[in-house]
Amino acid sequence: MILAKSIFPIIGTLFHPTYMMANAVYSDMIMPDPLKCAAHNYDTTDPNCITGASYQAAFGLGSATMGIIMQAPVLCFNLGLANIIP
Repeated sequence: MILAKSIFPIIGTLFHPTYMMANAVYSDMIMPDPLKCAAHNYDTTDPNCITGASYQAAFGLGSATMGIIMQAPVLCFNLGLANIIP
């Protein structure tokens, strides 16, 4: 029963670095269409003018934020249990 419930988190943990590297590579390849961007006066906040570097920065900040929000409480909880159990 424990193995059945833990197999998907284990697989996710193993492939998470691959997911991070693939998103970093592919988000850097995004190029805005020059004609659509010119039609919007090269406004970098417009979705038609966002470059790959901006997507890559947003992905990095989002990943760091989620890591802090999700992993920090779990780590503290597990360390607390390690102190209480003995």
